[in-house]
Amino acid sequence: MKNKKFLISISVCVALILVVVLFTVLFSVSHCRLVFHNEDGEQIATPTDGPTSNDVLHYAKGANIFFMSKEDLLASLNGDEKFADWHALSVVKSFPNVVEVHLVRRVAVCSLLVNSQVVYIDTFGYVMSEDPSTPTIDITSAFSGNMSGIVCEAGKKLQFTSSSDNVRLSCILETVSAVWQLKYAFNDIAQLVDEFSFDSTADSMTIVTSHGAKIVVAQPTYHLSVRLIKAFSVYQNGGTDMQSPETVIQVTVKGEIYTDKK
Repeated sequence: MKNKKFLISISVCVALILVVVLFTVLFSVSHCRLVFHNEDGEQIATPTDGPTSNDVLHYAKGANIFFMSKEDLLASLNGDEKFADWHALSVVKSFPNVVEVHLVRRVAVCSLLVNSQVVYIDTFGYVMSEDPSTPTIDITSAFSGNMSGIVCEAGKKLQFTSSSDNVRLSCILETVSAVWQLKYAFNDIAQLVDEFSFDSTADSMTIVTSHGAKIVVAQPTYHLSVRLIKAFSVYQNGGTDMQSPETVIQVTVKGEIYTDKK
């Protein structure tokens, strides 16, 4: 009887070990699919200069697909110099052992002086590895004093030593995103927006358009995208009168839009 119980215990242990081994091997990430998109979200053919599946597997291979953090994988990819010209947007887990990563080519939209040198950043705030061939918005005037960056390397997200400068940069990038939602290509936004400025406490942001009109946003850290889409809709659809240098479009905290003439 004791031998029978012992054999049953051994069989259960062996079965459990086999289950664990199978679980580990079967659900261990070993394959990767890359999906590339243009800035409008449409899928494009695999570019010759894009990252490879092996580049991604460097961070994911061997991880259990159930417990692998998609957020950690995205952070690793977007912080790697190999991906300096590409942004990892999302990760999809495909069972049992495949990760699918969606990427978009980064587009430089802003330029500014940091540590006494010109730096170009993309729509997500990452430093570009090369000078762009398309126009960018010079946002240097939006910041206070002599700026210095804690992080200012190609492929890394730009970070300032000043927290207020980080807030201003976030507002500028959210503005770019809002304008993009109005069907402007990222490369065309520099033709629409001329410069940004903030008051001393960053409680108000002023956007000067290329035609000279000003859009003044109260408390830009609060629901900025929704309010800006309203403001730029007025700017777009109001004709040349709304775009003239004499026009000031005021955006309240509640999203109310008022227009003034000098």
